[in-house]
Amino acid sequence: MMMIMLGAGVPSKLQTEIDAFNKDEALVHGTWSLCVIDLDSGKVLASNLPDKRMIPASTMKILTTGAAMGLLGKDYRYTTYIEYDGVYDSINGIIHGNIYIRGTGDPTFGSSQLSGDTVNGFPGLAKRLKRMGIKIIEGNIFGDHT
Repeated sequence: MMMIMLGAGVPSKLQTEIDAFNKDEALVHGTWSLCVIDLDSGKVLASNLPDKRMIPASTMKILTTGAAMGLLGKDYRYTTYIEYDGVYDSINGIIHGNIYIRGTGDPTFGSSQLSGDTVNGFPGLAKRLKRMGIKIIEGNIFGDHT
């Protein structure tokens, strides 16, 4: 986890610098986002478009990866769970009920760059269900991102 210590008065000065930076003509076609939060109070100390969703640049991926490793650990693996309710007729491969796809936030879901026993998007999900012997779902398929 990356932590930056700020001295007294620095947050307001930082926000002033952010505001001045945004007035630079070189940024007229650029977009950037930043949010500095006090870890103890949760108070936002300085920000620029803090709710803007952005695709991270290559250098930002290093910081994101470092933060994820610090929070989750280097051996953490995302898991996509396939669950069902109702009754599973394993002889005929029929689920008399619903399928629930419960993810844990895997940022590679749907990536064509991965192989192995990953879900790899909806075509991969269908292949996994087939390998499990499921041929018919007499219900709905729900996605659960929680």
